[in-house]
Amino acid sequence: MSHGKKVKVAVLGGGLGSMSAAFELTRTPALREVFEVTVYSQGWRLGGKGASGRNRAIGDRIEEHGLHAFLGFYRHAFTLMQEAYGEWQKQPDNPFQSWTDAFKPQYLLSLGEWHGGAWRPWNFDIPPLPGVPGDDGGKPSMLGYLEQLVAWLEARVQELVGHAPASAAPAAPLRAHGVIAEIEEVAHAAWIHGFLDEIAAWLARVADGLRGIGDTLRRLVLLVELGVAVVRGYVRDVLFSPKGFRAIDGLDFKAWLGKHGARPDVAWSPPVVALYDLGFAWTRGDTTNPDAAQAAAGVVLQVAMDLVFASKGAPLWKMQAGMGDTVFSPVYECLLQRGQTVKLFHRVAQLRMSADGTTIDEIDLVRQVDLAPGVTSYTPTFPVKGVVSWPSEPFWDQIADGDAIAARLAKAGYTLESAWCTECAGKETLVRGRDFDAVVVGISVAELARIAGDVIARVPSWAVAINTAMTTPTQSMQIWLDRDIRALGWTYGETIMTAYSEPFDTWAEMSHLLPREDWPATHQPRALEYFCSALPATPEMTDFADPGVPRAVEDRVRATGAAYLQSAAGMLFPRACVPGQSGLDFNRLVDLQDRPPAQRIDAQWTRANIDPTERYVLSPPGTIEQRLRPGDASITNAVAAGDWTYTTLPAGCAESATESGVLAAQALVKRYG
Repeated sequence: MSHGKKVKVAVLGGGLGSMSAAFELTRTPALREVFEVTVYSQGWRLGGKGASGRNRAIGDRIEEHGLHAFLGFYRHAFTLMQEAYGEWQKQPDNPFQSWTDAFKPQYLLSLGEWHGGAWRPWNFDIPPLPGVPGDDGGKPSMLGYLEQLVAWLEARVQELVGHAPASAAPAAPLRAHGVIAEIEEVAHAAWIHGFLDEIAAWLARVADGLRGIGDTLRRLVLLVELGVAVVRGYVRDVLFSPKGFRAIDGLDFKAWLGKHGARPDVAWSPPVVALYDLGFAWTRGDTTNPDAAQAAAGVVLQVAMDLVFASKGAPLWKMQAGMGDTVFSPVYECLLQRGQTVKLFHRVAQLRMSADGTTIDEIDLVRQVDLAPGVTSYTPTFPVKGVVSWPSEPFWDQIADGDAIAARLAKAGYTLESAWCTECAGKETLVRGRDFDAVVVGISVAELARIAGDVIARVPSWAVAINTAMTTPTQSMQIWLDRDIRALGWTYGETIMTAYSEPFDTWAEMSHLLPREDWPATHQPRALEYFCSALPATPEMTDFADPGVPRAVEDRVRATGAAYLQSAAGMLFPRACVPGQSGLDFNRLVDLQDRPPAQRIDAQWTRANIDPTERYVLSPPGTIEQRLRPGDASITNAVAAGDWTYTTLPAGCAESATESGVLAAQALVKRYG
């Protein structure tokens, strides 16, 4: 580059991968002297799969793509938040002055367990954990994981021994004797297999009797059986492999557990199901068939070990407003304060390669709307009780012919974010050397399969990653109720539950968000509940020529949600059920229009995430090594960012997307800085 000329970087997409890359590229004054960033994103808001909106017509309520939380071991995601909140020049009435205002620890976690012909809650109340999330210090080594795992298993065994009849007591204490620190090679691990064999033999003698005592001991036996299989597999397959967790990514996790002795009902028990539900790990969204649950064993084991042994503060951290409000607002505002540019309403239509196939030379864009006369720049956010928020639909008064466009979209049943949307105010082509020098491709992988045909045809590493990637549609539902959670019948405390009844297998008590909304006094909700799960994929979901698909699928999800509440609400809200039935009394649903109960589901929020940019990225066995490295230099002026790339945790999550963005930015710094 010539002296004094900044490197123009086109960042494509508004999700967490893109935004973390833009943030990293401009994080210091020195970097801002080198790079000039412009973000191009479709629609009226940032966030991608993490976008949220405020419904200005219904209490400024928060409407999400689904349930979002940060896990306590996320390092890059929390670091991004800490830096953004520290730098952001906020208004004094903003309640989120620090990242600790925007994120709060969640200590109670729950599983749904089907036993004895009924669903039962299995609650884990985790005490506060040491450390601050984002601090990577003290993270276990591969040997450290084993040490903590064996200590955990040993403690569970001792609990069981205390309940076993004297006649069934082990001949010698089942203890690890604290010698893990001496393990240096495979031969030194022989003792641990003896330890595990002792436990297995003892359990074989006493397990049936212990299972019969009650839920607590039955579950404790299951955890010990699961722990034995995990320790055995970890020592044999992971601990001494130079690949670490990646050594077992060719196997499905439940199959790996079975390989190391777990009985089928243990390998597919609630703690295991929960890990699949956490990652929507159901191929084709088919939650009816356990065989459709497929997830790379190393990825799942890594998540489980980090969640239990590497989390800081708490295993989960809940956002205190919508994800758009808590995560994307501070990053967006920081970028503006740094003098960078964000161009909304710009959909990427095609990426075009150079004649020699080494660079991206052109980027075709669809400019979805023009601004109204006199509007020089679009203002995408507005304050709700001081929180910088994104609306659930554009500010039409800032857009040329806004009312007409809004009416067309409402009639069609989709938005400017939809792949089915054909709104076009004009077309533009960005040209290398004039409009950009480098590109951060932060668009989700399912959409890249549609718009990056030239790249796929000519760049093998990108082609393999895009063609190998698997995604699933997801569905979500939020309901607002007129009684608080205790009055509804859930008495265990604020929780997040998974491994529960399909088709919405995950539920979260989210009433802490109600003070951030702005409902009229006559219709003030007392509880807010989120539900989500994978959504069964159907051929119509990729028929982009049929404009009726989005509304049809949304209607189906709403009907599914209503049926679910009428059948599966009994365990969650027993005091809010129709007398003599297990279904929710729809009189409890808050509706500003006070419609008859049967129609009140229409006043709640349901969503089908079927767009290519919204589909959840899976981590099936045999696909991890095919992921594209964020710094891949096959295209000399482009890098990839997103949770579909190869990162420390190659899974669909905020941590992977953020790390990918950071790695992509660092690669560009090396090339151009």
